[in-house]
Amino acid sequence: MAAERLGGRIRYVNNTDECRSRLLLNYFGQTDAADCGVCDICLAKRKSAAKEAEKMAEQKSVIIEK
Repeated sequence: MAAERLGGRIRYVNNTDECRSRLLLNYFGQTDAADCGVCDICLAKRKSAAKEAEKMAEQKSVIIEK
């Protein structure tokens, strides 16, 4: 049991792609949680999505200008 809890903590710290709030809620048994939108993981996803949207808009404007 202690090794399982330690493994959960290690996964939390090493996590780079799942909402931290959702990870915590899953750890305590709440499996239907949505992403929080404010943890470092959610903010990084949002920033990445915004950059991708900006890049797509830029590409569209280049195509239209030609």
